Amino acid sequence: MKTKIIDFITKSNHVIFFVGSLLFMTFLATMLIKEMIRPDYSNRGVEIAKQIDNENKTIDIKYEKSYFQSIKDIHIIKVTSERIMVNEDKSNSKLLSLFDGGYDDRNTVNLIFSSESGSNLKLFENDLLITNIETARFTSDTNLPLLDKNIYSVVISDSNEDGFLKYNDNKDLYLSDYNGEGLELIMSGIQNSRVIANNRLLISKLETEVSEMYLYDIIGKKTTKLNTDIKK
Repeated sequence: MKTKIIDFITKSNHVIFFVGSLLFMTFLATMLIKEMIRPDYSNRGVEIAKQIDNENKTIDIKYEKSYFQSIKDIHIIKVTSERIMVNEDKSNSKLLSLFDGGYDDRNTVNLIFSSESGSNLKLFENDLLITNIETARFTSDTNLPLLDKNIYSVVISDSNEDGFLKYNDNKDLYLSDYNGEGLELIMSGIQNSRVIANNRLLISKLETEVSEMYLYDIIGKKTTKLNTDIKK
């Protein structure tokens, strides 16, 4: 009798082990299939395709809005989209810009500055790809440098001519007041920028295949080119 019980327990363990192994293999196969068909967003960007004016086609551009940040009495709203329409030049020809993927925080195409009094300001007249936003900081509550202005890095043109507006395209650097007013272009064709001290920026820009660096004083509105020559 005892032998039968032991045999039954042994066979039951084998069955349980087999079922468990089967479930585990099924789980691994499912995860592998999901990984293989998962969309790749690493090269997300804005695909550029020409739109002919006389085709009379309706272009469906959908926007989504999300809260970004509040400064004093102003609430900043991010506007994202999977496609934008931009002007190619001063003529009537246009570009239809399509995002390579669905809605994403990196698909920021504009900003809205809204106050509780009902005022509303759209930052850029035409949609573009906003790659970085750094908002004004008026107090030293954090360890971050103070900023009297908002800073924006934006991509307007396909500088590397790969058919997309992407984060690795050349960017333009803009500043504005905390409420979005007073928007002004600081430098075109930059690679990147960073805040290195109170109201001071370090900007890198590719010039004749050489990366040059500039300091920008936000208060004094002064640009200084740094001597970064490598001397032998």
